[in-house]
Amino acid sequence: MELKFRVIDKITQETTFCNLKEEFKFLLPRISLPSEIINSGNLGKIRCGLVDTEKNKIFFISNSKDYIQSSSRFKSDVLHLTSLIDNFLTHICQQQIDFQLQKTQRLSHNIRSINANCLTSFFSFFPQEELSSKDNKIQTKIEKITKENHLDIPNLLLKLHKNHLAIKTEFEVFEKLYTKNPFLSKKKHKIHRVLMNVYYPFFSDFQEKGVLVNIYPSELKSIFDYDTLHVAFFHLFENAYKYSKPNSSINIMISEDLSSTLITFNMESLAIDSSEIPLIFTEGWSSNISKETGKSGNGLGMYIVKRLVELNNGNISFEAIPNTLSKYGSNGLEIYFQKNKIVISLNKNQPK
Repeated sequence: MELKFRVIDKITQETTFCNLKEEFKFLLPRISLPSEIINSGNLGKIRCGLVDTEKNKIFFISNSKDYIQSSSRFKSDVLHLTSLIDNFLTHICQQQIDFQLQKTQRLSHNIRSINANCLTSFFSFFPQEELSSKDNKIQTKIEKITKENHLDIPNLLLKLHKNHLAIKTEFEVFEKLYTKNPFLSKKKHKIHRVLMNVYYPFFSDFQEKGVLVNIYPSELKSIFDYDTLHVAFFHLFENAYKYSKPNSSINIMISEDLSSTLITFNMESLAIDSSEIPLIFTEGWSSNISKETGKSGNGLGMYIVKRLVELNNGNISFEAIPNTLSKYGSNGLEIYFQKNKIVISLNKNQPK
């Protein structure tokens, strides 16, 4: 006995679920009773019912002979199914609320952390206690401190700019990954230009670590949404800075095959066990060595990169180069590094 239904939320009047056949949908405005027979012309007699629950209106429709002949059987099955539907939707809705709350809390936490980094960078140059007095001489004080201490203002501005990009990144991720049908403006862009725009704010960080970043010149272009790929590259550079071996180099090359543009990151970075490589793009995952060395974060960086690349019809892969393991001593600890390769593939032209 086939029993189809449509669930409508009472508050929003939106359809939450519907598995009705197309030919039955025209009957919906005519259904008003818990159980009734409606003559539908070519389809003949149809058993229908409307159930009001606390949160939903549920329309039931069936052309089963058993239901047409027995209203009591129809009502009994509808009652049982209504209970299942209500419980299921309540559970699903709560899951959605919890999911959104988790994402919102994560966004709030990350923005607060980035803001704290901005303040720390600023007050490391200009002590807070010297700027906290309520007068109109703050600008004069800043000029005086700058001259007396020969401060590296461009370096401060780069750090603040990087944190500004990090905040923009957080909002882009929230909007593009956690909203339904995000808007993407896919156009042709020069890959090298996007890479350089993302890299500049990280320049001083890599310099302090002794890591030389080589982004080889290229005129190659690909089709993608600028904002989402900008965020993907931001996370890649952030991870590269975090996990790269001190005093090493990172080589970024742009090449092409018949249909794709390839962006290849070659670097010496934190070692990863071969059994862990399939997990590298998994949400919330961090490698054992990153945990042991205190370098693990929230395990979202590479997961976010993969999602954003896929939104642009691209692919990303990770490869650990065999027999390249090396040790590096840091604060009395020996940390293992290896040569790793990350390759992003993007369409050269609009997919047909």
